[in-house]
Amino acid sequence: MERIDDAELDAVYLPGGIFGPLSLRAHEPTLKLVRDAMQRGIVVAAICHAQWILVSAGVVRGRKLTGPPDMAVDITNAGGDYQKARAVRDGNLITAVYFGYLPHQFRLLMPALAENPVDLGVQQVIA
Repeated sequence: MERIDDAELDAVYLPGGIFGPLSLRAHEPTLKLVRDAMQRGIVVAAICHAQWILVSAGVVRGRKLTGPPDMAVDITNAGGDYQKARAVRDGNLITAVYFGYLPHQFRLLMPALAENPVDLGVQQVIA
């Protein structure tokens, strides 16, 4: 799919793994979707190596997020504030390290989806 109207979205969830994020980080329509969603305050969640997509979209500067330890340098070099935590919420951005921490990420994601409008000032960490 090359075109999605972000006005119809409640959230964008970026799945992890290795090969999916590697492809999506080079897919301009995906990067545009992520940039637009972040700018509009739509909830964007990423897990595992999906943070590569966030880095490539240029949306991590000044944001707190987590991810696998091997991504700490990528996140930091992109201007993000890497957190050693299972899951992190910084406004409309919710990240988690890997699938084993899905319950932690969803504890942050579900309330974020219920908010209207998204409170961009919220920061939470589950260590």
